[in-house]
Amino acid sequence: MEKETEMVSKVLGPDEETKTEKPKSRKFMVVMIIILLAAAGAGVYWWYLLQTTISTENAKVVTDISDISFRVGGRMEQISVADGDKVAKGQELAALDREQYRIAMEQAQAALDLAKANYARLPYDLQSKNMAVAKARDQVAIAGTAVSTAQIAVNDTQRVLSKNEELFKSGAISEESLNTSRSSYEKAVAALESARFSLQSAQISLRDNQQQEVAADKTSEPALLAGVKQAQAVYDAAAYNYNNSILKSPLEGTVVRTAVQVGETVTAGQTVLSLACPDNTWIIANIEEKKINRVHAGQGVEIRIDSYPGKVFKGSVASVGDVSQSTFALFSSESTSGSFTKVSQRVPVKISFDNQGLALKVGTSAQVKIYTGK
Repeated sequence: MEKETEMVSKVLGPDEETKTEKPKSRKFMVVMIIILLAAAGAGVYWWYLLQTTISTENAKVVTDISDISFRVGGRMEQISVADGDKVAKGQELAALDREQYRIAMEQAQAALDLAKANYARLPYDLQSKNMAVAKARDQVAIAGTAVSTAQIAVNDTQRVLSKNEELFKSGAISEESLNTSRSSYEKAVAALESARFSLQSAQISLRDNQQQEVAADKTSEPALLAGVKQAQAVYDAAAYNYNNSILKSPLEGTVVRTAVQVGETVTAGQTVLSLACPDNTWIIANIEEKKINRVHAGQGVEIRIDSYPGKVFKGSVASVGDVSQSTFALFSSESTSGSFTKVSQRVPVKISFDNQGLALKVGTSAQVKIYTGK
């Protein structure tokens, strides 16, 4: 090989060899310049992206999840849906044992009917008391007349007795006639006393009936009306408990969790089912605190979701959180020794987007690129 090179050199000579090497060096330089320019361009582009976008894989699909519970407690008798079922607003989800609530409602209904009947009878009761007063007044009048009549009889028999006593002294009448007139007088006095007693009794009866009439006018209606209202309140509470022993969906969504089983005893407010609303989904992206001041509502966002590889969703920043992600964490990232160790915090950013009608799984991972423009 060396011999061949020497032979070429001898044939071409020194000048010819130099001319052959120059084009090769020039091509190499051109290639190197192109590579350097491409690298510089890529670097500039990468720098530009870093300045105008913020990217993170710390993001996930989120939706409203509502915990559904009974407003009353009892034994779970039926669960009508299962995890993954789609439910409509107002659809029956579960039911408690309703027997105790049915009995309580029927008892309350009976008490309410009785209270209403007593209130409805009030005018007749008042009329009856008015009639009793009128009758008592008549008795007083009759007794008064009887007293007057008895008093006249006493006066007459007393006058006859006085006259007969004078006649007896003069011997004009017998002792038997005198005794007869005396007996008549005593009977008249006894009749007067009896009439006076009857009058007094009639007056007492009238006073009592008048007092009852006044009391009925003042207290019966308010008391009976209060009884109706109380019975109505008891019935309303019983009906409320009975009606709420069936659990109905307050919204349209998908069952994502069943927390209890048939036969269990649940309390009011205890979670029975959890419903998600897949049509109302958004992205929560946790952005580093040193970058968060570049993020503002309305900025465009490019979203990729792991469960739909290759598909790109368009969205925008809806809001930026006011506190870091760890503020309400169950376990604090701060040291319990009293010393502070700086830990890079992340702030949640809510991103709204068009899910293109896809049934996105809540909690699945996503990658986002926020176009900050600066």
